[in-house]
Amino acid sequence: MKRRVSSLLLACALVLAFIPAVSADDAPPERGVLRYEELIAPRYEDAKLFNDGLAPVKQDGKWGYINLEGEVVIGFKYDVANIFSEGLAVVGTFATREVERYDWSSNETVIDTIEVINLGVIDESGIYKPLSATRYDEVTNGYKRENHYIAKSAYTEARDYYYYGGWVVIGGALFGIDGNDMTSPDGYPLHGEGNAVLHVPTEGLIRAALVPVAEGGIGYYDMDGRVALESGWKSSEGPKYIIPVNGDYVSNVYPFNQGLAIAWVCQYGDMIETDEYAYMEEIYRFGFIDKTGGWVIEPQFEDYYVMGMYTRYQIFADNGLASVKKDGKYGAIDKTGKTVINFQFDELWSFFEDRAAFKQDGLYGYVDSQGNVLIEAQYQAASGFWGGCGVVYDGTDAFIIDRNGGKVPGSDALDPSTYFREVNGSPVTYTPGEYVVVQKDGVYGYGKLSYLPPLPDPADMDGWAYEQVVKAIEADLVPASLQNMYRRNITRADYCKLVMKAVCEILGAEREDLVLERTGKKLSAWVKEYPFVDTVDYDVLAAFALDLVTGYPADSTFRPYNQITRQEAAVLVTRAAGVLGMNTANPPRSDFVDRDSLASWSASQVDFVRSIDVMNGVGGNTFSPMGFYTRQQSFVSIYRLLLALRG
Repeated sequence: MKRRVSSLLLACALVLAFIPAVSADDAPPERGVLRYEELIAPRYEDAKLFNDGLAPVKQDGKWGYINLEGEVVIGFKYDVANIFSEGLAVVGTFATREVERYDWSSNETVIDTIEVINLGVIDESGIYKPLSATRYDEVTNGYKRENHYIAKSAYTEARDYYYYGGWVVIGGALFGIDGNDMTSPDGYPLHGEGNAVLHVPTEGLIRAALVPVAEGGIGYYDMDGRVALESGWKSSEGPKYIIPVNGDYVSNVYPFNQGLAIAWVCQYGDMIETDEYAYMEEIYRFGFIDKTGGWVIEPQFEDYYVMGMYTRYQIFADNGLASVKKDGKYGAIDKTGKTVINFQFDELWSFFEDRAAFKQDGLYGYVDSQGNVLIEAQYQAASGFWGGCGVVYDGTDAFIIDRNGGKVPGSDALDPSTYFREVNGSPVTYTPGEYVVVQKDGVYGYGKLSYLPPLPDPADMDGWAYEQVVKAIEADLVPASLQNMYRRNITRADYCKLVMKAVCEILGAEREDLVLERTGKKLSAWVKEYPFVDTVDYDVLAAFALDLVTGYPADSTFRPYNQITRQEAAVLVTRAAGVLGMNTANPPRSDFVDRDSLASWSASQVDFVRSIDVMNGVGGNTFSPMGFYTRQQSFVSIYRLLLALRG
């Protein structure tokens, strides 16, 4: 199978060359300028990313955890430690273990002593629970649970051993928040004897190796541990698998994203003869299947870029495009397989904020989702965009650029090797998050980066919207990651992100505190309950916890990438107004000529947003409830909600 191109990781911690701090009492950061503030002075032997307010740090050869104030929350007692996610962190201690194996040369069972890591999870208070895996017991000829371990040599620091959607994969086993591995309904493990879970669940399916089931195949379990889809080898008896072969055999499949999953097939070509032997040429191509196993996009592509790797797995960007390779060149396709950007680049990375890095003649530049070159190829390395900025390397320095390619002042003091690395032989690019790891004289601490992107240009959106969109941004109601693609329809997930940002800003409260106050539970608890099978986005889950959204109970989906309809937007804004203290009951009846076409669950909310001048019609006194809502319309509505609150 062709090598899969490494992921582009966003919002990860960086190790920075030590740069001078500025006082926290200084004026707020100027737009378009990077600001660095020392958070915790360098003092640790090693350090990893802050998440959920905690970070693993190493001292005297052991790992523990500190909070953002630098206080030790969990003591230094672990040999391996991973970042917190969803209120849990995977930790481990070194040990030795005796294992049996059969020695074919002597025809005897021998006992080897190997170095292992005993693994468990801790919660935010440090309470430890060993991971428990189901294994075959040759003595009792049955299955039993025992504390999970992996060989020390098999542990890879570069892999993300952290929870996503309430699950973590370690050593081919899938562990839930209770620390136990998932088993089949009959109690058999989903790992061992050729079986292995290969990825955490995405959209209700679990990518796995299914060797005993499909005699060499690969496929998916459902959330009950039953085989849902499987592939296998073509044989004279005909196919016995669900995923149809478009070639000689299906060689691999990958996690689902937005209802589609990559599936590789191998087709045998010409006979190749050498002086020593002859073999059939193997030609690998991939396409996309849906959840029935049917081909939506026929196999024809040679490689691709993906966002995320071991947790989130997003092949189609937020703009609906996938960067794939065909006939030796990269381009972009939509979810129907239509070519949107012609196959012309040596590389085309995944899209972030309507920007994708491309490579041509050995240098990198950026294109938008229409394939327009926005920043000419001139850099030796480049990252994706996040929060209005990206990172580039010119051969001497690495520095941050804005969306138009302008160099961000203050960013060229950062060490290039912290942005551009190689992991397991593949390139991985990191883009700075808010909290970064800093290094000075061989010890590690933490800093905080602040960056406000420049205000949009009038040409970025329609003239009627510009003034109020800018005011919404200046009022800090619009997340930096959404300050782009203003004319594009907004997705359901992005609308949640927008509304949660505005609610938090208006109330002067943190998202996590609002959820705790409203529900009595931490936000991580809502993640663990896994209300939706197709997203674990914290803003979506916070909106769910605050009763701003409900999703689709029939199939437990949220459909985060769907474009939000105007009536859905009206409902969400009305519920947000209620959280902000407005009386939303019994609004005056609106006079839209298409009011009778409103869904029963949205009519009162449409009346409300009309009554406070937050959402109006689209012309001809129509509301168009099933029409989609653009980003610029959404930002204007949020600003108008602020005006309505002020009276």
